[in-house]
Amino acid sequence: MIAGAFNFSQLPNIFEGVRTKKITGILKLSHGGAVKSIFFKEGNVVYASSSENIDRLGDILLKTHKITADQYKTSADLIKKTGKRQGSILVEMGVITPKELFEALKIQIREIISSIFLWDTDGKFELAEGELPNNIIPLPIELADILNYTIEKLENLEV
Repeated sequence: MIAGAFNFSQLPNIFEGVRTKKITGILKLSHGGAVKSIFFKEGNVVYASSSENIDRLGDILLKTHKITADQYKTSADLIKKTGKRQGSILVEMGVITPKELFEALKIQIREIISSIFLWDTDGKFELAEGELPNNIIPLPIELADILNYTIEKLENLEV
């Protein structure tokens, strides 16, 4: 395991190091009370998770008007009853299609990663190499696309 402190200007180098070394594992980044984990397979981003409510799939679907507040509440109640993931529940409810779920998960990953660049102070990181958990749905996502999206987002904030 590699661990240390970072600031947002070092993040591209950290990601590039994981990509060029074709690392499979989890990069955990923390800042204040937030913990965001980026999952890599052979150097490619395949998943991300976050401890922040704003990064939850249901919240993203609600914010992008893919689901209603009632559908969100119903699915959240079903999570508690069934223990299933919200995306699976929303597909079972017929609220979104599997393709829409796939696209929403990609948006979620992009939002989680881009939000790290908005942290205003230094954070900590841990990179643990090894097999990924079985309960994640690996999605192929181009790191360059995420970084370009992040740059656009940062430029829009500066306006």
